[in-house]
Amino acid sequence: MSVPAERPWSKRAHAPIRAMSDVEDLGHTARVHLKLASDDRMPLDALLVRGLVEDTLIVSLHGYTDRKKYIPPRFERLASLSTLERHGLYLADPTIRLSPKLSLGWYVGDETYDPTPDLADLINSIARHLEVERVLLTGSSGGGFASMALAPRVENATALVFSPQTRIRRYRPYLVKRFHATAFPSYSSWQEIEEQHRARVDLCWAYAHGPGADVVYVQNTGDEFHMSEHCEPFLEVAGDRVRVHYEHHVDGHGPPRVARVLEWVESVVKGTPVPPP
Repeated sequence: MSVPAERPWSKRAHAPIRAMSDVEDLGHTARVHLKLASDDRMPLDALLVRGLVEDTLIVSLHGYTDRKKYIPPRFERLASLSTLERHGLYLADPTIRLSPKLSLGWYVGDETYDPTPDLADLINSIARHLEVERVLLTGSSGGGFASMALAPRVENATALVFSPQTRIRRYRPYLVKRFHATAFPSYSSWQEIEEQHRARVDLCWAYAHGPGADVVYVQNTGDEFHMSEHCEPFLEVAGDRVRVHYEHHVDGHGPPRVARVLEWVESVVKGTPVPPP
């Protein structure tokens, strides 16, 4: 009698590995590491963790990754969001796989591959499989950018973002320069990149000229740079589907404390006012 082959196991995710095309065959698997190799240089990795509260799928996206501390794939806020006992999907940024020196990729991909459609298809497929009522995409900084970039492509979605970038070229020069050299090496300037890929790298333009999405935009008032260079320009063009909230998290650029993130997630999911900070 033949012995069934064992499924590959992800030590990083402590879960079996399945192809993203197998979403409809997941059954009631509690935890699974999903992989898709649309581009061998930038494999897509996602961790699905089922919860007891079944009305919402929370999608978590990460920003800057210290490459000396973390080895991709990175699944952001897994421990904290799991305490809410809701379905969670943790997406790793494939862009940083392009170079061990690349710490921030905004989930943009490169000049030949845009992972956004594949990521949106995955989210929509899992949401339908789980039969959830809503999808909440959330992240801070670069993860907030990615959440807002994906939201228009995801059914019944809201993006909850914390002090995100809204136009990549306006961020820290050394990070932007490294991203340019790694992901768009054949382009001589950022002007050229924006001329060819504006909607991918500039959310101000994307939301002004596209369908937009429901966004809860939480801006740290202690971060003057993001207030003036990212928040204010975005709000000038984003439309009334974006709800902005200002509160102090830290002096400079940084996310709110974990407990505050969870309060915001529960507030948006339940449609109730968030407690005072």
